[in-house]
Amino acid sequence: MAGGWYLYEVYKNGILANLMSLEAQQHLFIGLGLLLVGCVMSCLAAKHRKGIDTATGCITASCDCIFEMPSILLEPFLSISCKVMLLGPLAYYFILLVSSGRMAQYWVDGVPFRRLVHSEEQKFYMAYTLFMFFWVMELIHSCSQYLLSFTAQRWYFTPYIEGMKGAMPCCMLLAGICNLFRYHIGTMAFGALLHMFGRGFKIFLKCMPRPKKGSNPVCCCCGEGCYALAGMLKKCAYM
Repeated sequence: MAGGWYLYEVYKNGILANLMSLEAQQHLFIGLGLLLVGCVMSCLAAKHRKGIDTATGCITASCDCIFEMPSILLEPFLSISCKVMLLGPLAYYFILLVSSGRMAQYWVDGVPFRRLVHSEEQKFYMAYTLFMFFWVMELIHSCSQYLLSFTAQRWYFTPYIEGMKGAMPCCMLLAGICNLFRYHIGTMAFGALLHMFGRGFKIFLKCMPRPKKGSNPVCCCCGEGCYALAGMLKKCAYM
């Protein structure tokens, strides 16, 4: 539309008269450029129409799910509250451990310096606290993903009755929490542990160049195996 308006400004008073001015030439080039961009965007939209329709359907279904089960809106607040209540004390405890070291003085070229020195036991405690911090963080995130998945699948597989979804529990989020702690908390904990180590493995693979075809077959085989393993380490793979 904008491109057509610029072209209209060029041709409304005559082609030759308008093309003699610099402003008309600018309008012409801008109009042609905008029309070209519009054509490219239209072609891309036509090419990816199926994907756009799928995304639109997913968004529509998500909105319907949220409006029909409003308790799901409490899930982000619940997740943040758990992180604050569980990760906050761990972070505070780690800071106390770091600050509990012994202050040691050393000299460099006659200039005194000081640094914290920790015992092996203190280092073990700090490493264990960091390990628990990241494990609990992954566990809370996994439980959050499970609650969303549980609520969505219960809504999706509820049959329609006269164009409306059938009767569902008034607080599906609470039902998901009960189901989680009754049947799946061990799976969530073990999956969070795997994902915690897998995250570092995936970051390492992103930093490494992927082996190309035609290179050393052993390196190529090992590299493809590592990438295939990293592809299976997804946050919802064990749900």
